[in-house]
Amino acid sequence: TGKRNPDIISFLSLHGVEISSSVTNDIDMLICEDPSNNSGKITQAIKRNKRIMSITEFMTMYNI
Repeated sequence: TGKRNPDIISFLSLHGVEISSSVTNDIDMLICEDPSNNSGKITQAIKRNKRIMSITEFMTMYNI
């Protein structure tokens, strides 16, 4: 949320993942700088029971 990491964008694009700028029922996860933040996007992801990961957590998990 609020930040677009070029390495993550390249990784997701390479794997055919569609990147969305909004939180809808169609997303699988939200990648954000601080998952403990109470931003509107994080609140919407929680309401929709979507996985929320920090940028660092995502990059570590996928060795980016």
